[in-house]
Formats: sequence, structure tokens, C-alpha cells
Amino acid sequence: GTATLVEYLWVEDLGIDHLFGVTPARWSGPWPGRMAEPVAVAFVLLGGLGLLLPVRRWLYLREGFAVGLLAIAMSGLASYGIELAGSNGMPFGRVPLHTTLLLLLATLGWLSATPTLGLTRVATADTLGGALARHLLLPALLLPVVFAFVFELLQSWLGLPETLAFVFMALFSGGAVAGLVWWVANLFDTLERQRRESVLLRYDAGTDILTGLANRRAFGEALAGLLHGQREHDRMFSLLMLDLDRFKAYNDEFGHLAGDQVLRVTGHLLGAALRPSDTAARYGGEEFALLLPDTDETGASEVAARILDAFRGYAWPQCAVTISIGVAQSARGDDAENLIQRADAALYDAKHAGRDRVVTATAVASPEAAPRSGT
Repeated sequence: GTATLVEYLWVEDLGIDHLFGVTPARWSGPWPGRMAEPVAVAFVLLGGLGLLLPVRRWLYLREGFAVGLLAIAMSGLASYGIELAGSNGMPFGRVPLHTTLLLLLATLGWLSATPTLGLTRVATADTLGGALARHLLLPALLLPVVFAFVFELLQSWLGLPETLAFVFMALFSGGAVAGLVWWVANLFDTLERQRRESVLLRYDAGTDILTGLANRRAFGEALAGLLHGQREHDRMFSLLMLDLDRFKAYNDEFGHLAGDQVLRVTGHLLGAALRPSDTAARYGGEEFALLLPDTDETGASEVAARILDAFRGYAWPQCAVTISIGVAQSARGDDAENLIQRADAALYDAKHAGRDRVVTATAVASPEAAPRSGT
């Protein structure tokens, strides 16, 4: 390609025009056997695109080469649209159709070789931008060809004057753009509805319907994340296990509907006592769990005391409802099982001590001394 451009620019004959023997007469131009100027430029750009493929710092130059190649290929296709309508002598008409198509495919092939960079990163991404690129790229590439064909058709086949043909082309192009806008609007609407449905499904999958708190599955995921943060970044946190006192007797005396209302109020009281970064979950039945990031046992005990006061001060409709709380601070070497066991053991100590109180689990002295059962 570079040698051919040199031949064109300096009117030189480097002896490459007849490498493949005699050229058919119908492909002959001023220099029989010589590729057309746009094809020579396209080969230079294609070679540059391949050479720049492993060079990340020149990404914008590589993408510019790709855009230039696409422009040459689409211009060639547009010229064929005009020739199909009956016009001859187009400059790009000297580019063979198979060459135009192969340049287009070669460009897309080079881009696809690095799907995580540049234009292909967007086109292959599972995002709104990626969806738009995949849906609109082909229509955008085909529109110039269709416009050129329709314009020449209006002039040569229907005999319309150039001014009137331009008027019809303006109407046609406006309708095409409006159609694309409508298509994009529908695509946005569909994607937004899918996003909302996905958010609702994720919310339902991790939420206890009765209390509005996280369910046990979401609690497990949050606890795993905090344990990972402690191992990797030495970030402490505390776990509170809570249980409503004599809840079975309350259900037996006032009925399950009244018991459900107690659970709803419990969810509200726990949510009101926490920070946005904390996690409150219904662990099971009348048992609840709270995760307090970046909180030691002193801070966790203060949170537990506020919760006790909230329960004592709430105007329960049937009779007073109290709660017992066990507190455990995370320690090095903890896993989910032993941390929950320590908090559970502290909770049952609170139950045995008379309920309606907070008990803090015994601190773990070292990773080697971390108990596997409650202390």
C-alpha cells in the first residue's frame, strides 16, 4: 500500500503493478494492474492497525486507523449503491466490491482481537452503552449506502431534478433518523424496565418480607465480606445476636397476627438504631443479627443499650416486649461459625441472667486461642 501511494504521489513505477500478471481490461485504469488510491490508503491503515495492536499507549491512534478504514469501506459501499442506481464514474467505483467487504471484515477482525480495549470494549460490554452499540452499529453503517442509492435512484430512474431529489432525500433521511431515535427510545425503555426488575429481584432475594430487614442469605454474604476485610485489611467489626423474650408465649396468648406485628416493629426499631453501613437481618424466627463495621465491643454494647431502651420505651399495644442481646467482637482468625457461636453464647447468657439485657462475649486472646465454641 505504501509503495502504491509513492507511485501515485511521485508518478513513479516501482514495478509492483504487474506482479500478478495481466489485469483484465475492465479493471484497467490509467495504470493497469495498480490498486486504487483508497485501497492503497486502506492497506496502510490496516497494516498500522495490526502493528499497533499490542501497544496500549497508542490506543487512540489505533482506533483512529480503524475509523479511517471503516470510512473507506463504507464509502466504497456507498459508491456501489450509486452505481447500482445507474450512475458511473464514481471515484470509489474502482474499488472492487470484494475488496471493500474484505477490508471491512479485516478491520472488525483486528478490533475483535482485543475485545477489552477501545471500541470493542464498549461494543462487547454488558452495559447500556454496549447494548446501544450492538443494536445501532449495523444500521449506522448501512444508512450511507441506502441514502446514496435512494438519491441516485430518484434522479436517474424517476427523472427528478436534483433540487427535488434533495428534498425527498431530506425527508427520507429525517424519517430514518427519527426511526433510529424511536428505536433507541424503545431500547432505553426496555433496558430500564429490565434493570428495575433485576433490582427488585435482587432486593426480594436478600430481604425478609415481613420485617423489611436482610434475610439470612444476605446476612451470610455481608458477614463473609466483613471477615474478608478483617483478614486483608485488619478491619474489626462486631456482631450482635438478638432474640425476643418469651415470643412463643406472646404468640400463644395474642395470636400470630399480633406476633407478626411485633416482628414488623422490631424491624423498624433495629433499622432506626443503625448507621447506613450497618446490617440488620432476621436470622430466623424471632432471632435477629446485627453487623457493625469498624465497631469494637464497647461501641457495640452502646448500640445494644440503645436498642434495649427503644424496646422499653415503645408503646406496645398488648404488653411490653423485651429483647436479649449477645455481643461479640471479631478477632484475628475468626470464621463465620466461631464468631456466631460466641455471640450466640453471650445471648444465651443474657437469657439465663434474666432476659432484657446485654451480655458481651469473652474476648479472644489470640488466633491460636480462638475458641470453637461459645465462651
